[in-house]
Amino acid sequence: MISHNISRFQPTGTSHRAPADNADDVSDARFVNRAESTVGNVTDQPSLISSHNCNCATHGSHGVDVLSDEYTQSAKAAVLGSIRKALVANPIEAPEPSRGYISSSDNAPGSDPVIEVFKNALIDYKAQVQVVDSTRKIPGAIAKALEDSSSIVVPEGLDKQWLQKLQKKQIHIDSLDKPLSHHALDQINAVVTSSRCAVSHTGTIMLDGTPDQGRRAISLVPDTHVCVVFASTVYPTVPQAVKVLSRHPLRACTWIAGPSATSDIELIRVDGVHGPRNLHVIIVRD
Repeated sequence: MISHNISRFQPTGTSHRAPADNADDVSDARFVNRAESTVGNVTDQPSLISSHNCNCATHGSHGVDVLSDEYTQSAKAAVLGSIRKALVANPIEAPEPSRGYISSSDNAPGSDPVIEVFKNALIDYKAQVQVVDSTRKIPGAIAKALEDSSSIVVPEGLDKQWLQKLQKKQIHIDSLDKPLSHHALDQINAVVTSSRCAVSHTGTIMLDGTPDQGRRAISLVPDTHVCVVFASTVYPTVPQAVKVLSRHPLRACTWIAGPSATSDIELIRVDGVHGPRNLHVIIVRD
């Protein structure tokens, strides 16, 4: 066993204590001495400490003050009050944020270069992508994306023509008036929605809760999401898409960048933790 020779010392403060009688008390004695030497002469401390009266504290078994809740709260109020006074005397103006980021592009929304960038970004996110050249081909594209799904939920405002090739599927309608429970949604394989807009450079799709997109829950709980995106609503930059969303600032927005995926500290990817594991995007050239 290694023996540690600890020399006892007297603190420079005003309080003095007898040496500890045994080794177990050494660490306690040193802790108390150090605490007392720190507080020491209270006249040298800020007024918040020097105003402390022992009557408002409970003494521990070793003589260390344990502050009462009442004193702690009054100290907190004093500190916050001092901060407020300082801010009044020296107000801080919020800096103007820089607006130098890219907010436009040489390519028009929905143009071939924009759609190509958008498609590649989605594929990089491991999403399944179909591009159709007319709205007449939407039903066939949806049916192809849902080949392995037996039950589907759709928002009440979704175009019913899009579902004409899903007669053999079990289709549930969700609405604000008659919302499906989270348990019911968890039993459904897939969801089909439209979208508000998208960003090509980031591969992000935005939903804002209109009747053809539905409640946020229906796009998050089922395991597969089939989302229809019209090419004319795909913008090159984020500011352009946000400007579209800002027309209705009170709507609940959902931003989707590929299937739900996360990873732990060891970078092990896990799909479907925060949303659908599978994302099928149907881009419609309009």
